[in-house]
Amino acid sequence: MKLFVSGATRTVHQLAAAGYDDVLGCFRVPGETPNTVPDGMEWFMDNGCFTGLKPAAIKRLLWHCSERMHTDNPPHFITVPDVVGDWASTYVTFMDFRQICLDQYGTWPWHMAVVLQEGINQNEDLWFADAIFVGGLTDEFKLKHCEPLMQQAHEEGKWVHVGRINGKRKIKYLRDMGCVDSFDGTGYSRWPDANLIPAVKYLRELNEIAQRPTLFDKI
Repeated sequence: MKLFVSGATRTVHQLAAAGYDDVLGCFRVPGETPNTVPDGMEWFMDNGCFTGLKPAAIKRLLWHCSERMHTDNPPHFITVPDVVGDWASTYVTFMDFRQICLDQYGTWPWHMAVVLQEGINQNEDLWFADAIFVGGLTDEFKLKHCEPLMQQAHEEGKWVHVGRINGKRKIKYLRDMGCVDSFDGTGYSRWPDANLIPAVKYLRELNEIAQRPTLFDKI
């Protein structure tokens, strides 16, 4: 499991140089985050739509992604524009964006992540998405309601990302679920020295503990 962070450029580069790229990645927001991803570090493109769905934001997202289609380090996935707290509108927006890509490029050039929002059924068939980004407004929705969807996506080999996860207790909860590939949280970007450095060290400890053989493995 990895922690993805926006900004915190100096700290991210320090951690990358120290070999923490096994638990650390970056994400970018079109028009807001400079292109400061360390060479070779895994990253994804967020959509910048948290404050509202705007045509300009979609245009910026398409431009940024198309600029990086043929680079040595393209985004691992892009987060398709969503509508906060509204799954029905998010689904329509996803399909519209998918069609825009098809009309503009003749295909879907990137791995596309759909954002899960309130209103989604726990048995929803997410056949159309390459990855899922767990959004929503509450921890109850993220960590309880969406767990069956995360487990199913994991079984299907899709990348599972959870947004706005801050603090060791929640990190361990995600790690124990066993189906989450990555997460992010605003606290790591705003206070990287106080929050990001301890978080990646803690995450590495959790990953190492999970990889240790048990007594039964040794028999």
